[in-house]
Amino acid sequence: MKRLSILFLHVLLGVFFFCNEVLAIPQVCTDAQHEEDLQLRIDMLGECLTGDEDEPLPLEFAAEVNRERGLIMMELGLFAESIVEFTDALALNEKDAYSLINRGVSYGKLGNFRQAIKDYKAALAFEESLADESLILLFKNYGDTLYFQRRYEEAVEQYNRALELDSSQDQVLNNRGTCFQEMERYKEAMVDYDSCLAINSENETCYINRARVHLKNEDFDASLQDYNRAVELDPGNEEILELIDNAERLREEAEKEDE
Repeated sequence: MKRLSILFLHVLLGVFFFCNEVLAIPQVCTDAQHEEDLQLRIDMLGECLTGDEDEPLPLEFAAEVNRERGLIMMELGLFAESIVEFTDALALNEKDAYSLINRGVSYGKLGNFRQAIKDYKAALAFEESLADESLILLFKNYGDTLYFQRRYEEAVEQYNRALELDSSQDQVLNNRGTCFQEMERYKEAMVDYDSCLAINSENETCYINRARVHLKNEDFDASLQDYNRAVELDPGNEEILELIDNAERLREEAEKEDE
């Protein structure tokens, strides 16, 4: 019972095993104390895997421990290490769709889009057993990976699937709009950007994307309005300030041509 007692202690300390839900960590930890706490959790979970040889951990539970270690490593930005943990989890439970999804996310973070897509496709085999939240994560990240490969039509298909489950996903709307923009389908892009900002008026990236479409349409005032809103959300961002300077320059050139 020694090993089970250690596991119970870990649960009391806040280590949660995601049996029915999937959690991919989009934000990398930057707080030193929190980072130390996360590393401690990784070490404690490692003790679960290397504990009492006379009372081995059930395979399904061991897979969950590997998956949880992988998720924590993602939060720490240790994507190569997280891939190892998810791979170990899948060796113990090949039907672990959650590990497939999160390993795909980790591969994507490292720029290995080919392997990421392979994992997303494998996870889709278990689509019927996945909760909507997990499916949205799968479709969004699958779409993002296709976008980075410039496979915009296919990316839109995945974003559509995510939005069918939850139309309030502002970042999915922004990303689908970006695909439309890349395909020069500007009206559709604007619809998505407007919808995104109606849901989340502080989506800085969406303001920048919409500003670029306005600029493409030579609506300089609207473009500058969106760029200025973006810089309000992220004061001092040099890239946005450069975009503002460029838009102002283009407006001045257009005004001179009209004189």
